[in-house]
Amino acid sequence: MMGKIYLYALIAACPLLIAACGGKAEPVRRFNVIDFDGYKLPGRIEEAKKMGFKDCKSGYGHFECARTDKTTLLGVKTLNASLSLEYKDYFLDDGTYKTELPQDQRVPEKLSYESISFLLPETQYEERCVAKKKLDVWDKPIECRKDDEGTEYLKYKLLTTGWLTRDSKLHRYYFKEDQLIQIHIDRDGKNVDIKQISRKERDSAIQSIKQKISDAQAKQAAQDDVLKKLKD
Repeated sequence: MMGKIYLYALIAACPLLIAACGGKAEPVRRFNVIDFDGYKLPGRIEEAKKMGFKDCKSGYGHFECARTDKTTLLGVKTLNASLSLEYKDYFLDDGTYKTELPQDQRVPEKLSYESISFLLPETQYEERCVAKKKLDVWDKPIECRKDDEGTEYLKYKLLTTGWLTRDSKLHRYYFKEDQLIQIHIDRDGKNVDIKQISRKERDSAIQSIKQKISDAQAKQAAQDDVLKKLKD
């Protein structure tokens, strides 16, 4: 009797134990290094050095490296750029949290970084230009900016070059159909990071954003239709 119970339990668990049941496990997917606006993602020590991230300090289990040259992101001036080299395999494309490598594998060649972070200043505006536009006090047209810098200018460039936006708890994420990149603007509006994402993650995000836009348009159309009928 116990033997039959054990057999039934093993059969039920078969989908979860593919290897034990003779099936084929899915192949491990790994990221290839891609170039986005001159930045390599993800990468190792060599990529970091070639991009100028040479001012490094050691931390607990990682190394913070800042870029020593002047930095821009998509033509927008930034205050600085940095990345974190860790004993983790950020080339592994499995959508999971990456754990640290075992102690016996922690050699410099295994260090990798997932993302690159930028600190942006506030976008400054010419007050006379803003006053001439006669807009609401909070509305400042981007053409009145003093310089090509700041988060607002970056948002403007993303909006006008086909990037789609998803907001979550005051964080803003950008995706584009021809890019395997996620751009994240932190809730403070100053910190921005970029990283490579899988095609599946990008397509899922874009589909969700487009569906949300479509739903909002349908809702607005229905409201406009009701208002029209009330006026007729």
